[in-house]
Amino acid sequence: MEVIASGRVIASQRSVFGPSFEEVPGLGALTSSYNWTWYDNASPGMTNWVLVANPTSSPLTATIKVGGSTLGTYNIAPGRNVTPTFPGKMGGPVAVSATGNVIASQRVLYNGYFNEVWGQ
Repeated sequence: MEVIASGRVIASQRSVFGPSFEEVPGLGALTSSYNWTWYDNASPGMTNWVLVANPTSSPLTATIKVGGSTLGTYNIAPGRNVTPTFPGKMGGPVAVSATGNVIASQRVLYNGYFNEVWGQ
């Protein structure tokens, strides 16, 4: 979703999944790198994926690393995104780096509860 305005805007995304509710504030600025402390797609009941979106008008390449090891490199067209998972992987830190400005978050399902966290 894109919000375009001529004045100041407060934007957020609300998600309802199963018994959980989540509201994530919009980003104030885009960047080419995001980091998290941990990734877990190995624990029982846990599903974890990284979302990387290209909001720009140019194609770009994004790389996802966990614990310093590259788990995937993705070419992302303008206005498109990728949502890879890495089954059986657990560790950290998690790093997303891109050749241009992207939006990145980490989404987690744990025993039917949903959570989304922006990278820092």
